This record gives sequence, C-alpha cells and structure tokens, in this order.
Amino acid sequence: MRWKWGAALLLLACCAALGGCTPIDGVKRPTSGETPATGRGDATKADAATPDTAAPDDSMTSQTGVGTVVTQATPCDNEGERACEGHGVREVSVCSGGMWTRDTPCKTDERCDSTQGTCAPIAAVCTGQEPGSVFCDGDLRLVCDDLVSARELVCGDNQLCTRKGGRVSCTCAPGAEPAPQGDRCEIVSDCDTDGSGCDPLTRCVLSECTPCPPSYVGDGRKGCVPQLDALSVSCGEGSEPRIMALTSGVYEYRMAVPMLCQRVTLTAAGPANTQLEIDGATVQAGATWSSGLLRIGENPIKVVIEAQSGRSSSYQLKIERTGSKSDFLKASNARTEASFGFGIAAEGNTLIVGAPFEASDGSSSDDTSARNAGAVYAFELEGEKWIEKQLVKADAPREGDMFGASVAMAGDILVVGAPRFNMMLFKVVPPSDPGMAHVFRRSGSMWVHEQVLRPSDGAGADMFGFHVAVHGQTVLVGAPYDSAGGSHAGAIYSFVRDNGAWKQEQKVLSSAPVAESSLGVTMAIEGDMFVAGAMQDSSAAEAAGSAYVFVRNAGVWSEEQRLVAPSPKALATFGTVVAIGGGGRILVTAPGLDLRQRETPAGEAFLFQRDSTTNQWTMGQQFRAAVPRSVDLFGGSAGFTVDGLIISANGDASSSHGIDGDPGRDDAPLSGAAYVYALQGSDYVQSSYLKAFNGDPGDNFGHSVAVTGTYLAVAGPFESSAQRGVTAQDQASGSDNSASASGAVYVYR
Repeated sequence: MRWKWGAALLLLACCAALGGCTPIDGVKRPTSGETPATGRGDATKADAATPDTAAPDDSMTSQTGVGTVVTQATPCDNEGERACEGHGVREVSVCSGGMWTRDTPCKTDERCDSTQGTCAPIAAVCTGQEPGSVFCDGDLRLVCDDLVSARELVCGDNQLCTRKGGRVSCTCAPGAEPAPQGDRCEIVSDCDTDGSGCDPLTRCVLSECTPCPPSYVGDGRKGCVPQLDALSVSCGEGSEPRIMALTSGVYEYRMAVPMLCQRVTLTAAGPANTQLEIDGATVQAGATWSSGLLRIGENPIKVVIEAQSGRSSSYQLKIERTGSKSDFLKASNARTEASFGFGIAAEGNTLIVGAPFEASDGSSSDDTSARNAGAVYAFELEGEKWIEKQLVKADAPREGDMFGASVAMAGDILVVGAPRFNMMLFKVVPPSDPGMAHVFRRSGSMWVHEQVLRPSDGAGADMFGFHVAVHGQTVLVGAPYDSAGGSHAGAIYSFVRDNGAWKQEQKVLSSAPVAESSLGVTMAIEGDMFVAGAMQDSSAAEAAGSAYVFVRNAGVWSEEQRLVAPSPKALATFGTVVAIGGGGRILVTAPGLDLRQRETPAGEAFLFQRDSTTNQWTMGQQFRAAVPRSVDLFGGSAGFTVDGLIISANGDASSSHGIDGDPGRDDAPLSGAAYVYALQGSDYVQSSYLKAFNGDPGDNFGHSVAVTGTYLAVAGPFESSAQRGVTAQDQASGSDNSASASGAVYVYR
C-alpha cells in the first residue's frame, strides 16, 4: 500500500497538541506521567477514566486488511478485500479498482464487524450502546468496539469497575487502597471489623475473608478449625490396620475390637503445620501411638489436633473390647460321654473340634454302634454366626479308634489323630494296634479324606496319633509310648508331601532317650523347627518332665537343645504342652498332671527365648495361677496370641462365672479357667481371667484352647448340657446337666 506520510505526520502533530488521541478500543492511552489501567491483578490509583463513548479514530486508516477501518476513495492493495469504514458503521467497504468503495449496507439490527469485514448481529451486551462505549458488568469493563462483540477487561483483586462522570475505570474496592508499589489494591482493614481479622490461613478479598482451606471447618473470620485427615487403628504388632471413616465436623467415633485385642496402636494425620496429641501425649503426624491394656468393655481415647493459630478439635474414640459374652458351640448330635472339645484347632474363620468318644459308625450322625470311634466337627464363621459345616469321620470308622483325640490344621490341610488310646482309662485298646493319623484336604467348603498315616515300624500300644502338628507340607505325629529308645521313651514321626502323597521323612528320637519319658505327648512346629514335650521324663525327679527343640537341615531333623525347668519338681510334668510364638519364643507348661490323682505341685509355665549371642534357648518369665493350688492344672493348655498368650488351668476350682471373677474361691473343683496375658514391654501381664458362663464342677473348661488373630476358643470337653448346635451365650441353657461329658466349646470374639 502507498503510505500517506504527510497526512499521518499532520495527524500525529494534532494529537500531541491536544494531549493524546483516543484509540479504537475506547480507552484513553496514558500519556507521560499517567498510570495505565491494566487487566486482573492491576489497578489504577485513581479514576483513570475511559470515555463512555469514543469516535472512530481515523489514525488507523493507513492500515488495510480484514479487521481494518478504512476511508472511502483512498487507495487499497488487495482487490476484493472487505473492511469497515469506521466503528459501528452499517456499511461494508470493498477494495475495487485499487480504491476503497462502499459496497454492502447492513440491516438495522446489524453492524459491520471490523474483525471480519462483514455484517453481523449486534452483540446482546452492546444492544443500546454506542460504538466504542465502555460500561461495567461486575468486576468486568466491557468495551463495545463495533457493537458486534464486547471485549472484556477484567479488574484486579480488591478492585471494582466503576463509572463516574461519564468515565469507566477499575478502582480500589471499599476497605482497600492503592498499594505503595505496583498498580494494585491492598486491603487496609484486613477485614478487621470486630477486632479479630481473618484467620491466618485465609485472605481478605473485597472486605470478606476467603473460605477455610481443605481439612478445616469454620469460616475465615471466626476462625478455621483443623480436622483429622486420617485415623487408623490396629491390634498389636503385625495386624492389619482398620481405617476409620471420618466425617468433617463429627468428633465422636466407636470401634469394636475382639477380646484378644488387648491394646491398640493409633496412627493419625492432619493438615500441614498441625500438632497431634493422643491421650495427653504429643505425637508426630503419621507416627504410631500405643495404648495401655484395654479392659473388657469401653475404652475412651482422646485425640486433639491443633493448628498454629491455637484453634483445635478434640475427638473422642471409644474402643469397645468385646468378649464379655461368648458363642456357645455344641455338636449337632451331642450325646453323653462324647467329649466334644477334647482337641481343637483354629485358623481364619475355620474351627475344628474333636470328639474322640463320639460313637457313630459313619452311616448316620445319630448312630451309636461304634463306641469311642470318634468324630471331628468343622465350623465356619459366616458373618457373625458359627455354622457347623461338616461332621468328619475316619474313612473306615472303628470302635476304639479315638479319632479326634488330637487335631491340627494349616491352610487346606487337616490332620486328625486316632491313637486308639483311652484317655479316660489311660490304656490302649486293643494293645496290638499302634494307632494312626488321617490327613484331609479341603475342597470347596468340605473336607475330603486324603490319606491314612501309619508308622513304618509301629508296634502295638505306641499311641501313634496321640498328638499331631502340621506346618506347610510337613506333618508331625507323636507316638509317646514308642519304645525304640527304651520302654515308652517316645518318638515323633515326620511326614512330607511328595508327588501328591504323604511319605514318612524321618523317625525322630532324642539324642539320649529316657525310658518312660513319653516324648511326643505334645508338639509344636514352625518352619524347620519343632518342639516336643516329654512330660514323664524322670531324669531329675519322678515325672519332672522335659522338652526338646529339633531343627531340620537338608531334610534331616536333629536335636538342638533339651529344655528343663530351672528347679525340676517331682510330678510337675514339665513338657505337657508346648507352644511356639513369634520373636523367638517357646512356652512350656508343667501343670502337674498325674492320672493317679496324687498330690502334685501347683501348675507353672515357662517362657524360653533364644539368645542372639549364644543361639541357645534361655528361660525368661515364669507363670503361675493367680491363686496357685495343687491339681489346678495351670498349664493344661496354652497358645500365643498376636500380642499375648493364653494359659489354661482346667483344674481351677473357683465357682465364678464369666470374665474376671474371683480366682480365690475354691468351691467348684475341676470346673476350669483360662488366663489371658498381654505383652507389656518385654514381659507378659495378666489381663483377664476367664470362666465358662455356665461352668460346673468337673467341666474341665480349658482342657484345650485354640487361638487366631480375632478369636479365642476354649473347650470344656466334660460340660454336660444336652443342648445341640450353636447358640449365643444369653440364649443357652445355664443349668442343664442331662448329658454328662457331652462337651462344649466357648468362642470369645
């Protein structure tokens, strides 16, 4: 295009003389010394006014192309190019023959769109406005350049769009003034209308405090109160944490934990720069806090979270430790002398109960033709209720098998001992049978018989199957009357699964067998280590007892160490029960079990721990009943929990019922009891004393115990009610004794 230098220079000179020209956007351009009106984040310090209307600016006629403003009868370069002659005009000009010529008139409700060079409808916000007008819409300044569109000029923080004296500008909002530096506005009062101002976590915008940030409640003026972001509770080391579902503004929560959860650990977290306090102890966010021993029932825990402002929230967490009531399990075919609960095993939601004196031959659960053949009952916890899933019998039940005298379970493997030994009469029937063990495998919800285990060199009266244990693909079967190392010295047989079949791996004897010691009367296995009791060992004193630790290397079991009580006592029967716990712990009991009913020492239990320096097992803590007595059989059964242990006293004579009664009473002989201990520091402390809710003399509550991470099962195989099936404690009969020694199991959750 050919420039008209003379006209341009004349126009510039005129503009300078007049103090500046108004550009096409309708906003006056600042001259030297003026402050510009800018977009969001900036502001004028005064009414840097923009005219309400602005005339078309001919200073732009030297530009061509779409979006330009042209003057008629002036030269143009691009033939056919279209443009507007001024702003808000109603005609379109076209470049024809090298000159701009008016071409198309627009309708009454249209204007020439200078960005397109065509007619277009007038924009809704510009209706009724003059071309180039500027007006306010909230904090927006709208400029109707050519009426077909409105440019938005946004005012900054703490600014308002104002119109004064026909001029429109962005000015500081009430309570704000121009900042010392920069073209912006600052709050003068900081929203301080009542002496408090905004919370430090908020800002003051347009004289209002902004909302509180996430993880806080309240408002910016009254103050932001911190809330917990997360709270989890776990029961002891290694247990899965339970995440609390928190609701903003709710400050009281409840959680039920099983009876075996004797203490809890809490992990809490809040927003950044807050401080946590749990029951008075300062805790770092994300760190764990451990409670003291929980009592049965409600245990309140206070959690406080405080912000840097000093504002805080206080939460009340109520931990309900259950167990004040137990589930009451009886056999579906309960009958006299069955001794349901003589042996029990538990894992996950499965509970196995042995009844070695059950008398059915397998044809019908109500059959009684096979005396002392024995049976096993499989229960599953479904929701909140125990369901008897299966009555398990030997593949070929025989009278006198005593199937169910001992049971052990690991995953989908169930092992059941059938020693053909009458524990009631303490004799083998018949003397020519060494006994056996049965392996079952779970298929779906049913246990399917897989194999009968027999000793490779068994002899009559060995009592093979008196006790069984299983871990992974290894099964141990005790034969306490085996005489390979001397008369009734005892032995343990190890079986492993090979190509789908169980094969005898080894017959294990002590390195120096002792006649009549009954090695294998009890075992506990964990990986490549097992412990076996020899309760009749008389090396130090008659039936003082001993226990042995064996380890497996390259498929061979060998004796690692012999364990004895620090002061062996006659008839103490150390080694009656053994248990293996985490962290290198072994528990060995000495209940003073003497079937001749002689005066025996009060029962005891001994904790052994492996010395990391010498790799030897050394005795640590020693346990006794709250009121030690002869024949209390303290240590009759035992097991480790997640953060404690259970030791029964199935000869306990207190007539108390339920939880934490009086152990000093001596008016219900052989009713039985169980003691619950919790690990506190490096020692165990008694936390509960359990008695059957319907206990009677002779029930033998605590003869067997089984423990999982969530429940404790305690058997009373000589309980005598005729009730059948599963009931809650408060629905069970408490005075029925019409089915002597039918047996029962009590489950505490």
